[in-house]
Parts: sequence; C-alpha cells; structure tokens
Amino acid sequence: MKLIRIILALFLTIFILSACGDSSGSGTAKPPDPYSGQFDFIVAIQEFSMFNRENILVIGIMPGDYTNPITTLELTIDGQDIDVNESYDMWVGGYEGLVHGQTHSVTAIINGASYSEDITVAYWPTSNISDYWNMSQPLDIEWTIDGDNMWQEIAGYAEWWDYNDDLVEKEKHLSLSPSDRNATIPAYWLDIPMDIYPETRLGIYESNWAINNRFLVMSIANDIQDSYCGLSEADRHDITHRNVNRVLDLISR
Repeated sequence: MKLIRIILALFLTIFILSACGDSSGSGTAKPPDPYSGQFDFIVAIQEFSMFNRENILVIGIMPGDYTNPITTLELTIDGQDIDVNESYDMWVGGYEGLVHGQTHSVTAIINGASYSEDITVAYWPTSNISDYWNMSQPLDIEWTIDGDNMWQEIAGYAEWWDYNDDLVEKEKHLSLSPSDRNATIPAYWLDIPMDIYPETRLGIYESNWAINNRFLVMSIANDIQDSYCGLSEADRHDITHRNVNRVLDLISR
C-alpha cells in the first residue's frame, strides 16, 4: 500500500508540473513537460513525509512514452548503486544520501543505453497553509525555504460531485518568482459555486531540473495541504459519510 501511495503522489506532482504552462505572472522559466514527447526517460526525485525520516528521497524512473517501456534498469547516484523496483509502469527506489541544495550525479542504464546528468536537489518549503481554507476570503500564504530553486508555484485543486453525480474538477496555478516567500490567493479563486463544499488541495510546488539530450532529471519539493473547504470537523465527517454512501449507491446501480 505504501508503494502505491508513493507512485500516486509522484504521478500527481508530475501532473501538476506538466500543467504549469497555464500559469501567468512572473515570467520565470517553467519546468519542461515530462509528457510532451521531448524525452525518452524521466527521473523524478521527491521527498515524502510518510517515511518519517530525514534526507530520504524517493526516486521514480518512468518512460516519456509508454509505448517504449523500461524493461531493464540500473541506477547509480554519485557512483552508488540504488535498488529499484518495478511497479505500475514506473521504477521506484529510495536513497538516504541526497541533500537539499546540493548537486548529485545521476546515471541510469535503461534498456541497455546509458544516460547521465547532474541535478541540484530542490530545497523544501515550509508554509502556513492549514487544513482550513475559507475560499470566500483572500488567503495570505507565507513560507520559509533555505534557498531559491529554479521554479516555484502555488497550485489549487478542488473536486466535488454535482447534482447529476458527475465529478467536477477545478484547478488553478499562480506563478511565483524563485525569491518569493509570500503570496495572496484571491477570494473565489477556483470559481466554486457557493452551495458546494469541495475536497481541496492547496500547495506550494518547487522544482529544479536538468536535461541531457532526451533524458530529463527533475527534483521536486512541495508543501501540500488537503481539506474540506470552510467546514468544521463535524461537517467534514458528515460530508465524508455522504460521499461514501453516494459511491456505494453508484456501485449498486
């Protein structure tokens, strides 16, 4: 189950990065889209709090085009062999030696061909984003971070079931300069109807990247908070209970 959560979290973060081209504002260089067809293989490095240990980063290796899957893989970082396991079209491993803000050498032998590039591991942000987000009011966000990454952005996402039992999704991005340490989300940013209480995700996303021909290495860091907007804990339990019943009702039809 933990491996599945890691893979889903990696895919979600990379999806957010691939959508960042819709942002506007700072004019800062944006991360390359991993799914643009420009790359044969992608290495994504990201830390996950579920490990409850410092300096352990998850490494995901995936093809840029799933018609060209990874069949064999050997991975080294700074000359040290990394154990990786295949699951759900992605190879996943972990390494304790990666340090935020430091540059490391990544070498992968994929399907018999060698790829290598150096990557500076992204600094990690710590923000005041909480699990309560009153979307009818502007939200002031502040964060601390040990240094500037190549790119940072605030992304908001909401989903809910409408009255026709269709899933509705909203997503927006706010571009930032790498040196920014505060931002304000406008009221009604996600354009959600007033009578809707969606499940939301709001976060600060950071990234560094390096490209060698068609080989992309990305380091990703983020501070993300999930919530049910504008609701008390009792209301959240009620919404969860009703959503579970709705899903069960859909299944039984």
